[in-house]
Amino acid sequence: MAHSPVILLGLQLLNAIFIGILGGIGMLYFQDLMPGQAGSATTLYTNTSRVGWIIAGSVAGIVAEIWNYHAVFWFCDGDDYRHSVLLTAD
Repeated sequence: MAHSPVILLGLQLLNAIFIGILGGIGMLYFQDLMPGQAGSATTLYTNTSRVGWIIAGSVAGIVAEIWNYHAVFWFCDGDDYRHSVLLTAD
């Protein structure tokens, strides 16, 4: 836990850099999928990210309402495992 505003500010800066790098990688991936249409690819990436946030927030709220907030993390763990199995299956 950060006990000082200076530490918290430093951690937020590192978090912002991390999120910026991940966002940039995702955007570049979409632009590689749509060569010559950088604007459309960026818009598609931005809009699908926002839709994903809305759906994720709704699902997290439903899971937390039915069970509890710890169940949200277990639900995400199970979903991640399921997707990793599906992606590696031949």
